[in-house]
Amino acid sequence: MSRRSALARKPVVLLLCVAGAIIALVASRSTWVTGTVTAVTGEVPAAATGAEAAPGLVGLALVGLAAGVAAVTSGRAGRLVSAVALVLLSLALVGLALRAGLAPFAILSASHADGPERVVDASATPWPVLGAAAAAPFVLAAAGVLTGGRRWSALGEDPGGSRAQTAPNRPTGPARSAWDRVSDGDDPTDG
Repeated sequence: MSRRSALARKPVVLLLCVAGAIIALVASRSTWVTGTVTAVTGEVPAAATGAEAAPGLVGLALVGLAAGVAAVTSGRAGRLVSAVALVLLSLALVGLALRAGLAPFAILSASHADGPERVVDASATPWPVLGAAAAAPFVLAAAGVLTGGRRWSALGEDPGGSRAQTAPNRPTGPARSAWDRVSDGDDPTDG
């Protein structure tokens, strides 16, 4: 199986979105920026987590997860919207990570702006890079949706064609259970 055809499968797209969301959520709980602030008692160490340094990180992870579910369950228009959402949220993830990685002093200053503390020094940890890496599975999932989505059926659609064509081949005598009628697409509560 080629890499392109593997990406174009629904389970792979969904797993990529789950992986991207997990990476972003783990990164949001980790320390992205460390430094020192001066307080009333002197210089004290300070830190900002990924959720503090990149406030939209958790929301973007959840949007990516929702876009993955929408991509594998919706019709063509929904898949296109989901793919665009995955690409845009990937760009936003990279932007948030770059902001935290390139401006740790500003991030730490913003997280300690409430009190009398003043930031003396600040540096970024490697976690913003991992936060940016969360964009990669989302981009791969978007590529899978765009390349294979044309062959997918939406949730509830019959991938083999119309049910009206296949229904006459099934027995319809009084011995059929309500469960069999549901499997054929009939509503057993309709009389």
